[in-house]
Amino acid sequence: MTEFRFFSDGCERHDMKAPAVLHNMAGTGQDDGAAESRSGVGPRPPRVTGLRPGRRPKLSGVQQAALVDEVLSGRGTAAQMARHYGVSEPTVSRILAAHRVRAQAKAAGEELPPGSGGASDSGRVTGVLPAAVLEQRLAIVGTSGSGKTYAAKGMVEHLVEAGARVCIVDPLGVWWGLRLAADGLAPAPHPVVVFGGRHADVALAPGQGAALGRLVATRALACVVDVSDLGSASARRAFVTAFTEALHEGNTQPLHLVLDEADLWAPQRVPPDGHDLLDRIEEVVRRGRVRGFVPWLITQRPAVLHKDVLSQADVLVSMKLTSSQDRAAVGRWIEGQADRAEGRRILAALPRLARGEGWVWAPSDGVLAKVAFPAIRSFDSSGAPPRREQAPEVGPKPPVDTDALAAALGEAENKSVAAAPWLRLELEQRLRGREQELAAALARIAGLEDALQAQV
Repeated sequence: MTEFRFFSDGCERHDMKAPAVLHNMAGTGQDDGAAESRSGVGPRPPRVTGLRPGRRPKLSGVQQAALVDEVLSGRGTAAQMARHYGVSEPTVSRILAAHRVRAQAKAAGEELPPGSGGASDSGRVTGVLPAAVLEQRLAIVGTSGSGKTYAAKGMVEHLVEAGARVCIVDPLGVWWGLRLAADGLAPAPHPVVVFGGRHADVALAPGQGAALGRLVATRALACVVDVSDLGSASARRAFVTAFTEALHEGNTQPLHLVLDEADLWAPQRVPPDGHDLLDRIEEVVRRGRVRGFVPWLITQRPAVLHKDVLSQADVLVSMKLTSSQDRAAVGRWIEGQADRAEGRRILAALPRLARGEGWVWAPSDGVLAKVAFPAIRSFDSSGAPPRREQAPEVGPKPPVDTDALAAALGEAENKSVAAAPWLRLELEQRLRGREQELAAALARIAGLEDALQAQV
């Protein structure tokens, strides 16, 4: 099984009884044999009884094997097994995940150390997360300074090193360090192109959003789209709107689209010129998988990120959150995706998380872990200036032909209307709509003025 091993400091399970459960499952292999020998005929094993009120039961190895066999054979669901054995659904998910780890390792001829795919007796797990988590829609939330962008960079590094297509929309100008080694001097081992911003490999103009979208849609690139120097908030929204529309229209292959400060592009309170952008972001997040999109959303204020966008995330990474409104937004995600009882405990713990710590919750993969994110391998360009290492104003160029990319971007811009007549038609329709709105507003103003004059 391909595994994602960047959590060098390990993860701490929320359920302190789970380590013993999973350790039993991942031990000598006797339980696997019990699962294989079970005929499936006859009544299910009896429930665990004799527990003190309020305590979750510990399942024996035989019970875990029986649980796995019931679910994998289709005779019962994870929810039914949770009720039958008196445990939580996340506990069932962890038992199934541990079984899958051992079964896949056995098929590959590998020998796992005790606790692999599960947890140690001390409550510390091995720090291994399935790579499949990175192929799902992620929401990474946390207050300013909690380490959310830093943690996201570690995940993106893994994607880039694996050769994935990645595009980061960066409104703050903090992602350019991804193209440099940790010392800020040498280039990173895998090329990352920076479009726009103060550290651009290829400069951007405000009207090049659609052209850049078509370029990124058709190239095998890992890139940063830095819109921090494109002027006002309205100008940045206009650029990202055109970029996202063209990217959505032209993309057909897997692409991780990382939206930093996602609440700027999909806010709960939509500005007058932000509806088209929200519609496109929602389209990418909800139905973009058929066009290859794997959207990641990063925000320090989940409460102001549009609820119809946040609710679509399959995986939640929550760093420190102190605002009750933001924790309530996370609570709404939990209600739609995961176990409420576990969620209440985690929500209460979020204000106390240290910098760089977060909860990773992937319900469909049975992952619920407290993670201490390790140091990134690229240059940290997102720290506050007084604490940040000093790097060259413009670092070494990536080992790609940026001049050719700049020429291709200019060509795409020149041919934009000819290559996409639908865009001109759509722009004309929008213009007519705005003109009609303006005419109606002027008519109302004239009517009010007449009424006021009559009163005078």
